Amino acid sequence: MNSFNESNVRRDSIGRFTNRPGADTPPEASFESDAIEEVFEDSGYADWLSNVMACSDRDIDYDEIKEQLVTKNSDGDWECNPSRYDLAAINEKFDFQTYSTTKDAIDYAIAPAVEGGDVCERDEFDLYAIADEVVVNVAPPGSLNPSYAVIADENKFWLAVEKAAR
Repeated sequence: MNSFNESNVRRDSIGRFTNRPGADTPPEASFESDAIEEVFEDSGYADWLSNVMACSDRDIDYDEIKEQLVTKNSDGDWECNPSRYDLAAINEKFDFQTYSTTKDAIDYAIAPAVEGGDVCERDEFDLYAIADEVVVNVAPPGSLNPSYAVIADENKFWLAVEKAAR
């Protein structure tokens, strides 16, 4: 809850709020951060970053990446500009194995784990059903080369395998 009290804050000569010691952030700052978040969500990068964060064991600073991607354009409007952040370095930085397609994720990660696991009493598993639960798209929006990653959470993976075995 913002305890900002407009009547207790002075304005400058053209009516803008001025911060003084003890005053909370003026409403303009909160409006600006809402606009930045809206642009980030509309661009698709918020969902992408959430997926990347779900796949990574490392600490990821959501706000830091958002601040680098969302900038003001020459008209003074906020826009998401992916060229300001090295999206290719995401896979390296966030430390997860990527696959070029869901089928590759199944062939190289899910199938060997299921066939080599203790749960494999059944001849057939619906590997795509398992993939639906554990494979997350981590390709940046508009990417020409989509990549996928198996979620690093092994417990979730084995729960999906057990569910498919029933």
